[in-house]
Amino acid sequence: MALNPLVRQTSLLAMIIVAAAMGCSKKAATSASVTPAPDASAATPAPVTAPAVSAASITASTDISKSLADADAALKAHAYDQAVQAMLAVQKHRQLTDQQAQEAHNRMVGLQRSLAAALASGDPNAKAAAELLRQSAMH
Repeated sequence: MALNPLVRQTSLLAMIIVAAAMGCSKKAATSASVTPAPDASAATPAPVTAPAVSAASITASTDISKSLADADAALKAHAYDQAVQAMLAVQKHRQLTDQQAQEAHNRMVGLQRSLAAALASGDPNAKAAAELLRQSAMH
């Protein structure tokens, strides 16, 4: 039984995209600081203070949220190339929290599913976006 060349090409492209996204998703390493054990003679525990949040991390978090929102909007509008560009912008951030990295990964998988479905239906915009995603995985 021979597969239709379009189905074969779409399947191969979908596998490449998934492999590239899984290989490119990197989680930022976090270092845990070790605190010394409290002195046995201390009667009350010291108050816990929240770590200071820098303006740069707030800006980065806002940029990530905006890029994810842009990707969602583009995907809903079937503007696959814009969705891919937005997701690639998220992946370029080097200091994603574990939660942000997981969210970016989940959204990339969803984008790839939508892209594969659009490729299977012959959408030319999806083909261009898939090529862009493939090219980004090579770098």
